Amino acid sequence: MDRGQYCEDLVLKDLQKHGYQLVIKNLKTPYAEIDIVLKHAIKPWLMVEVKSSKSSSFDRFRLSTSQRKRQERAHLFLEPKFQTEIQIILAIVSNSKITYYSYDQL
Repeated sequence: MDRGQYCEDLVLKDLQKHGYQLVIKNLKTPYAEIDIVLKHAIKPWLMVEVKSSKSSSFDRFRLSTSQRKRQERAHLFLEPKFQTEIQIILAIVSNSKITYYSYDQL
């Protein structure tokens, strides 16, 4: 298993502990590939971009402006398809520790 897959699995397991259920992994849209899409019974669905980092110093800058714009277009594409509110988050995995950022924090 490569590092990217390991990090995605780590994030998935963590969010499942908080009541989220996997909808799909590695979803390709016309705009971007979405690492993980999860649903929850009472909270908004999550669209998760997973990144790994050896240092947490520059976590919030791990997503380039063009990557962020592609993710936002993919988000606008997916919400009507799933007919639900979807929140976009960035998950940074550093030394098996996960830090989550909503897109408005970036």
